[in-house]
Amino acid sequence: MSGVPYGVAISKSGKILLTTDIGGSSIVRANLPNRVVMTTIPVGVTPPHVAIDASETRAYVPNQTGHSVSIVNLTTNSEIAQLPLAGEGYNVAVQPDNAIAYITTNIGRVYLINIPTGTFADSFDIDPANNGLAFGRGRRLYISSLLSGTVTLFNTGTRTVVSVLTTGGTPQRMAINTTVNELYIANEVLGLDIWNLSTNTRMTTIPMDAYGLGLSPDGNKIYVSGARTGTVTVVNRASRT
Repeated sequence: MSGVPYGVAISKSGKILLTTDIGGSSIVRANLPNRVVMTTIPVGVTPPHVAIDASETRAYVPNQTGHSVSIVNLTTNSEIAQLPLAGEGYNVAVQPDNAIAYITTNIGRVYLINIPTGTFADSFDIDPANNGLAFGRGRRLYISSLLSGTVTLFNTGTRTVVSVLTTGGTPQRMAINTTVNELYIANEVLGLDIWNLSTNTRMTTIPMDAYGLGLSPDGNKIYVSGARTGTVTVVNRASRT
């Protein structure tokens, strides 16, 4: 790719790969497993992230300096709508039941897009600069606020804020192991922060350079990327090493 590749999404079937160009106004599509670039799709300005819905027919792209979110038709590989945001578009996640796409912003307003209609269904305000999203048990969505050092727990069924976890530091990307009900937070100041979601308490913090985070499909390994050190640290979930 040319430009500045940044956000990545892979479809549930593993056949579609989308990458954003945060330095431009487009996303790039490749079909897997051949890893050959298929097309470039124009969207709004400065797209940091992208998410693909479960039907693999739509993609959602927040546009940071464009103050909007693009909806992309993956059948025609074209932008079909661009909805305005009050702030800068940061991150995006699609609800497991494929009903709602969530768009976060720098001002703390979270937008809900109705996937069947492609229109805004609702919005709510929490602490600003939301850059991490993770779905947990019982229709719960966890949203990190990097400027406030908090993680907000939102009930996607009732569309209400349930509680706020005070993590401190700079919480960025997150993942949840629903089997053991643990939340993993890449905290730029603290490192890998691990929380028990049954009690909403911190279990431990492992110092390391932490910004991005991913959980292996079996839930046994946590991958933490460090933006300052140019590293990826692999952590054994059970032993915390």
